[in-house]
Amino acid sequence: MYTFTSKSYLMNNPQPLLYLAYLIRLRRSSESAPWRVIIESPHTGERRGFATLGQFVEFLEERTGESLRGSHSPDQNNNKT
Repeated sequence: MYTFTSKSYLMNNPQPLLYLAYLIRLRRSSESAPWRVIIESPHTGERRGFATLGQFVEFLEERTGESLRGSHSPDQNNNKT
C-alpha cells in the first residue's frame, strides 16, 4: 500500500504526480517556540510530524521535485504601492 512517506513510490511510479493533498496543522507551545507541523493524508488518514517548518518544506520539495526556497519573496503578491 502506498503511503505519503514512501520514497520508493516516487522512484517506482512511471507516471508523474499530478495531485497531492494534505491536511496541515501548525502549532507551537508558546509565542517564542518554533512552529511544529503535522500533516495528514485525507486518503489514508496517515499522519506525519515535523519538528520545524524547514523540515516540512524539505518534505514538500522532495515530494514535488521542486525547490520552494527562494522562489519568491513573502510580499511578492501583496505589494501595495
